[in-house]
Amino acid sequence: MGILVVLNALILVRAGVQNAPVIFSMNCVFMGMLLAVPVLHFRYIQGSWFETFRDFYPLVIGVIVFFEHHHLVPLVNPNDIDDVLVHLDRFLFLGNDPTVLAESITCPVVTEIFQVSYATFYFLPALLIVVLYLKDKKIQFHIAASTIYFSLYVCYLGYYITPAIGPRFTLNQLQTMSLEGVFLFDFVRTTLDNWEGITRDCCPSGHTMHSVVTLFLAYKFYKPYFKTAAVWATLMTLSTVYLRYHYVVDVIVGLILAMIVVRYTPQLVHRFIFWGSSPRECLPAEEGEPALFESLPDSK
Repeated sequence: MGILVVLNALILVRAGVQNAPVIFSMNCVFMGMLLAVPVLHFRYIQGSWFETFRDFYPLVIGVIVFFEHHHLVPLVNPNDIDDVLVHLDRFLFLGNDPTVLAESITCPVVTEIFQVSYATFYFLPALLIVVLYLKDKKIQFHIAASTIYFSLYVCYLGYYITPAIGPRFTLNQLQTMSLEGVFLFDFVRTTLDNWEGITRDCCPSGHTMHSVVTLFLAYKFYKPYFKTAAVWATLMTLSTVYLRYHYVVDVIVGLILAMIVVRYTPQLVHRFIFWGSSPRECLPAEEGEPALFESLPDSK
């Protein structure tokens, strides 16, 4: 709800409703759904199918909101900061551009793996919350889903504060070789380009941010998924710079934001679910899993 309110407020104040009437109206519909669905579930529709719909439809809304940025970001903040990010990267790498340096390790097989990994952005966190739901870990599901949603929305707001199109556009003239894959690279990259176009969703790196958040949640809530998620997240994070989608600074910012989100958000969500109760009392560790907040101070 919060991100929709903020986006519509930005449309009213910065972009103008006349420049984004469909997005503004659609966000209003989404806000109405977020208010109406819980009421319908608790008062009128008690079926398990509707409970499942109630639990998962915000994820669909989150994905749809992502595609609003292509049109909205330039209207709200037309001042791209790619030059700043390029200079920061060059400062960190002693005057060199990381995407140009990465050419020395470019390999079609590696490129193929990275491109496919990069394209599975939403599947990494989505698979975790689906598994938690199917395992009937409802409390863990709601905490994980809420944390992931919040991570998405923090990232989305970052696009409006620090819009950037990325090194594959700004530094393309400095690259001495094109990326080539094996089988799926061209298809996947072209498909992503056609879906997204030139978007200002570079900083912070959402792939890095959501990968780290998902890793934390997998470790806390479902250890069997952790090793798979660790490999998946590592490939996804490395691919961001290798494939020239992101600057290294984007990755660093995404990592910092992820650490802040995982440090505070799960505990706040748990407090909301069990108002005034201690996380240690309400969500004890199951066999083979660490306690949720074993490293955090008690909420009482």
